[in-house]
Amino acid sequence: RSARARAGSPQRHQGLRSRALEWRGRSRARARPPVAPKPGSEAPAGDVTQLGLHGCTIGDEGILHLASALAANAAVTSLDLSSNRIGYKGANHLVSALAANVTLTSLNILANRLTEAGARALVAVAESKPNQ
Repeated sequence: RSARARAGSPQRHQGLRSRALEWRGRSRARARPPVAPKPGSEAPAGDVTQLGLHGCTIGDEGILHLASALAANAAVTSLDLSSNRIGYKGANHLVSALAANVTLTSLNILANRLTEAGARALVAVAESKPNQ
């Protein structure tokens, strides 16, 4: 499959296609080595704090299931959903989950099929959260 076919049509979302939305001003555009948590802020033993799902082609249907788990999750602080074919419906599922989630501080949604409306909704929920 060509890179163009995976990325969606070139006319789609010209302003959003080439950049990641930043969640609270932190970008996950590149993989970073894990950083030890600050004392007193550790997640319980065995909990996943960084979840990388780059290129899993989750799509809008898969995001529905992930979003319901994310809404109740109190451990994940960093989530990479880049290149997952997430569109408008998936963005709406994420908005609902992120509004309820209090621990996520980094979200990478680069190279998805977001509409401008979906991107604006994600930005609005990010701006409504207090910075940590």
